[in-house]
Amino acid sequence: MLDFMMARESSTCAIVYRVLHQAFPHCRLGNFTLILALTRAALSYLEAFVTDTAIPAPPSSAILIVDDNPNVTQALSTLVRNAGYETIGCTLGKDALDRTADFTPAAAVIDVHLPDINGLVLAQKLRERFGPATPIIVVSGDTSMETLKSLPHVGATYFFSKPVNSGMLLERLKQLIGASA
Repeated sequence: MLDFMMARESSTCAIVYRVLHQAFPHCRLGNFTLILALTRAALSYLEAFVTDTAIPAPPSSAILIVDDNPNVTQALSTLVRNAGYETIGCTLGKDALDRTADFTPAAAVIDVHLPDINGLVLAQKLRERFGPATPIIVVSGDTSMETLKSLPHVGATYFFSKPVNSGMLLERLKQLIGASA
């Protein structure tokens, strides 16, 4: 255990910790310490396959899709992938922020009602992070004047009410980021 704690700063342990933290975001460090208490042989094995570089970010051509309903996230991801784009699906706003910490996607499609953070707040945080060039499309069944009036203030590029017309969504993505590769 002491060897592991001393080696915790090594790139392999840091990468393994990040992967486990993404897979199990609600676990505490103590739980990970037990999981990561690998034998020297296991660490040597991992070192052979993991370089000292960070986990590569998804391609900047990927489209971020955030919806609290996993079925909707999957359906939108499949739709967009079938149109030739790569996707990154998230069901929590925190996951979207974590996944985009080191890269900027080609566009983002965000639901307003998320369980951990309001989608409008997420859109605003992503706009601050990505700058004005990245399209942020907000989708929601909530078409209240309050929601619609807040869209320009949070940096939303476009709004679709749910249920989303798939053809119109794909057409808007093509207009905003260009045809898929």
